[in-house]
Amino acid sequence: MPSKSTQALEEAIAALSDKLSDRLTSMEQRHDPLVAAISDIQLHLATTPTYAAPFQPPSAIPSLPTSLVTPLAAL
Repeated sequence: MPSKSTQALEEAIAALSDKLSDRLTSMEQRHDPLVAAISDIQLHLATTPTYAAPFQPPSAIPSLPTSLVTPLAAL
């Protein structure tokens, strides 16, 4: 089961996608020149897999070894 933040993000993306679809439909009715570009972006977003790696808080990211930090701090 996805975390609450992941679920909220997915819901926000779905809402934006719906708004974009509505906007695209109204643009198509006016024959707006941006329709082709927006359609391409929507297709790309719909067919691109999402990055599913688990979130790593900053504390989980390895830090620089002390042997590197000390000479850098002297600069």
